[in-house]
Amino acid sequence: MHDLMYDLAKLVAREENILLISDEERVQEGIRHLSMDFQIESWEKVANCLLDMTKLRTFISWPEKQDKEVECHEILSRLSCVRVLILRGMGFERVPPSIGKLKLIRFLDLSDSKGIEILPDSIIKLQNLQTLYLYDCEKLKQLPKHMKRLVNLRDLGISGCVSLTHMPRGIGQLTSLEYLTTFVLAKDNGVSKHSGGLTELRYLNNLREDLEILNLQYVKNPASEFEAANLKEKQHLQSLSLAWQLGDRYDNDSNRGPDNVENDEEMSLEEFRPHLNLKELIVYGCGRLMFPSWISSLSNLVTLQIDDCKKCQYFPPLEQFPSLKRLMIVNLTDLEYMESGINFDNALFFPSLEDLSLKNCPNLKGWRRDTSMPQLLQFHCLDYLVIRSCPNLTSMPLIPSIRKLVLKNASKKSLEIY
Repeated sequence: MHDLMYDLAKLVAREENILLISDEERVQEGIRHLSMDFQIESWEKVANCLLDMTKLRTFISWPEKQDKEVECHEILSRLSCVRVLILRGMGFERVPPSIGKLKLIRFLDLSDSKGIEILPDSIIKLQNLQTLYLYDCEKLKQLPKHMKRLVNLRDLGISGCVSLTHMPRGIGQLTSLEYLTTFVLAKDNGVSKHSGGLTELRYLNNLREDLEILNLQYVKNPASEFEAANLKEKQHLQSLSLAWQLGDRYDNDSNRGPDNVENDEEMSLEEFRPHLNLKELIVYGCGRLMFPSWISSLSNLVTLQIDDCKKCQYFPPLEQFPSLKRLMIVNLTDLEYMESGINFDNALFFPSLEDLSLKNCPNLKGWRRDTSMPQLLQFHCLDYLVIRSCPNLTSMPLIPSIRKLVLKNASKKSLEIY
């Protein structure tokens, strides 16, 4: 009986699901789930393949390469009952307003659409929309200004939207949001009346997984605005990335202007306290970074990366983080020592650290400033060590065993016992 039911299920599934490999094929009526695996040159031809789309619930087109601009209005106007629409890597420069007629849609993926600069205002009519993916839409400059009307939105994926200038005001009202990959702060007053600041994050306490906050150098009142983000209440957040400058992947955007201005002012993260459940913290481009008192309380932290904080001169005690497995220190040009030499139990010195990277720290001399301490420091389980462009580094803690070692523009003396 079980085999009979299994064969019946396969038969039903085959009748409701189809993979289209050419616009010369014809699709029978009653199909509910359609995937296309070919380069689309004409949406009109695709529409002619489909005799009846009233029962279609899933429409997927995910070509490996799409060079030609195509107009998809022809088919969007006929997908009235679709719940899942995936149009990744399409060549169009704009999304037709007719997308607002897909009243039942729950999942919309327009990722890798390199030409899209704005989304039509009609998209806010999609009241049932739960997931919106816009990953790597490199020319997308703004989200719909009334996005707060997408009251059922739970997942907003905008990582890689390197031209995005700001977040729409009111986005903080979407309290059902669970995944918000990126939050971009506006950098000029020209869009400020439409843009949301860090206060928009205050009540988004269901956020989980990863969150990156960009353009922090444009925050005018750091202490009050950092506190307004209310990160300490976001207990489901696993990874937090705080970026003052935007980094290499944004450099090709000529409209952004001089984002790489050196920040020589001291910057405290004290009011940016995250929840203790946080597992990954990345700080990028913060200039003269002042480490907050809460850093040592992140007992669940697994990954810590400090990148391009060039004026940072010292670190707080990091050695006793019980869960820290990966530590990456990159482009800290003023850093001389990793720690001051305060006495502590060597048995607690990075008890879980497996991966250590020290890159482009030209003034880094050693792990500790005070070498009068009699005991020798020792990594207990270090497995992977990278030291690049640290020519003055001459002393490191003991390393009992290691699987992979990368030394480039660094002295071998750094691995000698001191």
